[in-house]
Amino acid sequence: MVESFFPDSVAGLYTPECVEYRKGSNERIKRILKHRAQLATTPFYEQAYLAYILEAFDNLIIPFPEILEELEAPFDIIGVSGMKHGRCFMFLEQNSPKTQTQEGFGKTALALKLLGIEMPYASIPSQLEEIAESVSFELLPQDTGCKLLSSNMSYIGNNSGRLALALSIGEPGWASWDLARHVYRVKGLYDVYGARSNPQARSYLTLLAERLLLDMECFGSNTQLHLPDALFIISRNPSEEPRYVKYEVLEGEQALRVLEQVLVVNPIYHSSTFWAVDEREHKARVNKLVNAITKLPAVLKLELSAERGQLPIDAAAETIERVLLS
Repeated sequence: MVESFFPDSVAGLYTPECVEYRKGSNERIKRILKHRAQLATTPFYEQAYLAYILEAFDNLIIPFPEILEELEAPFDIIGVSGMKHGRCFMFLEQNSPKTQTQEGFGKTALALKLLGIEMPYASIPSQLEEIAESVSFELLPQDTGCKLLSSNMSYIGNNSGRLALALSIGEPGWASWDLARHVYRVKGLYDVYGARSNPQARSYLTLLAERLLLDMECFGSNTQLHLPDALFIISRNPSEEPRYVKYEVLEGEQALRVLEQVLVVNPIYHSSTFWAVDEREHKARVNKLVNAITKLPAVLKLELSAERGQLPIDAAAETIERVLLS
């Protein structure tokens, strides 16, 4: 059953419950992409591309097969990645193995800031009936030189001693879904519909994702591997200080150990069945990757204050810009 949905190179990573959950997620992404392909405002080249992947591939979670084959012992990870100033970057969350993996680290907000996209939060209805009748929200980037590679997940592995990323076939659909989840958090809709697993919440998120149209010019290529130049490991500090950003460059063995912990902890301790990986297999692949890396990207810890008000996204984005330019 697992093998029929996932290729052999990653089939052993997932529990049966995870596979069934991902099948449902995959159908939801197909629905989002079909809706996008049928819009009169969608350019013909984009309609043709979406029609091709929807017809040619059943599983839109995984990368294109020939790209995935370039990774040794691949596994998927939680993280946002992109290109800026000609450099590939990735945001990873630093969670504790003592608690379930948390959300709300600001990864999506940071990506939107770097892309130069202003989300129309106030214009997006909160009621299910209203969102069903809403027109699409076209999200156009400013000319910031930034490209989005992955909105929340990608496959990672060793490629000739380098840490490399392979992106999902259906990334535009995943991006719309992750933006919808972001809006759900920002607008405080947990108080309206409850957890995102609730049927009403799922309906709202799916309808919203169908209407959040991130311009295709925002996306980098998913038909090639990407080699990260910088990994930003983001943590939240419940400090009494109002708002601050701190960063620290990690090197050598310390960088490897912190990276290893992040890659191990985030899926294993995640509350969603989407990330219900086989713990032993996942740890073995992380260990194999860490031991195979001969040229490590720059690894930086980025600490954001999170006690009062909104996260300091503007200051964090400025810090990331300086790092990528240096």
